Amino acid sequence: MQTYDLREGKMFMVSELEFWKGMVRPYLIIFSWTLIGIMWLCQLPVPPLLQGVATGIVVEYFGERALKRIKPSG
Repeated sequence: MQTYDLREGKMFMVSELEFWKGMVRPYLIIFSWTLIGIMWLCQLPVPPLLQGVATGIVVEYFGERALKRIKPSG
């Protein structure tokens, strides 16, 4: 299945995987860091797995955005 994305006034097709990654990833980032913040404020230990997942999602997301900006368009 192909979905359509509108960027810079141009419509192009993206894969279903990219569509769902774009929809779910921001919510995972917000949820995980909110949970870490609540645990930190309540002085509870944050599980290393939660720290790793949250950090991995953020690094992957911003790394992908950086590569898209660096990659020459053409």
